[in-house]
Amino acid sequence: MKVAILSTCYEKHIQYLYKTNNYIKDLDHKAELQELLKLSASHFPFWIQHLEKHKIETQVFCHDLPWLTKKWSEGKDKTQHLPADELFIERIKLFEPHFLLVFSPHYYKGFIQKIKHKISSVRLIAWYGANQGDERSIFSQYDLTFTNSHILRDQLINMGIKSETLKHSFEPRLFQLLGKPEATVNQKNRLVFAGTLGLGQADHRERTLHLEELAKSVPIDLFSDDSTYTKSAKQILLESRFKLGTSIKKFCGKNTPSKIYKWSNESNLPHFPEVTSPSIIQSLSKGVYGLEMLNKLSTYQICFNFHNKITGDSACNMRLFESTGMGCCLLTDHKSDIQSIFEPDIEVVTYKTPSEAIDKAKYLLKNPNAAQKIAKAGQQKTFSEHTTEKQVDQLAHHLKNLWN
Repeated sequence: MKVAILSTCYEKHIQYLYKTNNYIKDLDHKAELQELLKLSASHFPFWIQHLEKHKIETQVFCHDLPWLTKKWSEGKDKTQHLPADELFIERIKLFEPHFLLVFSPHYYKGFIQKIKHKISSVRLIAWYGANQGDERSIFSQYDLTFTNSHILRDQLINMGIKSETLKHSFEPRLFQLLGKPEATVNQKNRLVFAGTLGLGQADHRERTLHLEELAKSVPIDLFSDDSTYTKSAKQILLESRFKLGTSIKKFCGKNTPSKIYKWSNESNLPHFPEVTSPSIIQSLSKGVYGLEMLNKLSTYQICFNFHNKITGDSACNMRLFESTGMGCCLLTDHKSDIQSIFEPDIEVVTYKTPSEAIDKAKYLLKNPNAAQKIAKAGQQKTFSEHTTEKQVDQLAHHLKNLWN
């Protein structure tokens, strides 16, 4: 059995990897991809190893790494002159996969039917863990959709779309690779958050509010590439003019000059981005990714986590396992099924409101021994129950059922 994984990359991180690891570009296309996956702390190399035990051959394809596809085609007379998209599909076709496992289905929406046209027997499997747009139109073309959220699974099943849960996991070898067993002894007694702040985004607005309150109350370091916004001179001028015009209009009534009347019309104000809280700006550093991000987490005693809106009341994001796997005490938003993954207050700490998050953060900071005890218990649970190997065993089970 053969599985082709279609994935995507974060452009800024890829650029950073090439900038800081010049040797990568000199590797052949296969070794270059393997190195990018390793430095990105991708689970796919471990998936490939574990799937081999189930006699499943796997290859990873990334459309947004076109230079790798071009490097692959060099010297191949029949393919090297094809347009980039056709060349990408040709690579997949030559692998002759039985399954196409698609991450970022929205990104690959235009490719799926083209690939299906070239390999009519291939079965399509999607991964759904973040907003992909209209669920019905995206996932109805797949034979199976995996999701980390039981909420999303139930939504798809109610639409008549076949879906199964496949929880995220952690690869213990990453902890060993980074040489962390001793480093976690000297963790900073602070909170850390790494990821999308979601400044100005409706899906992440609640996360932003939680982080604003935390940053006002406890020591926390934020690592994100989200663009902050403070009021420009132009915005201050226009808003001041609006307030002045509104006051004059109240005083003058019908006798308000037309220009002043125009100033007082709120609809004439340009749309400005949401102003970023000073507490967030003061706590913010540039984003970290891949192995660097895991290494950064391991240097902090407490990791803050907050799920995106779309996955609903389900404890399911990747940070649950990355933070516990790297030996942090996890402070995460309470979900109805958290007990099925970690035992609250024993292996992780949960909160339901911003004030509760602040209170529990303060307790953990004042009681570092308690935080360390929870961190150790959480790591032990992740290393025993939430490993890549167990995740792949479940994946292989579903693939074989679909194959039969």
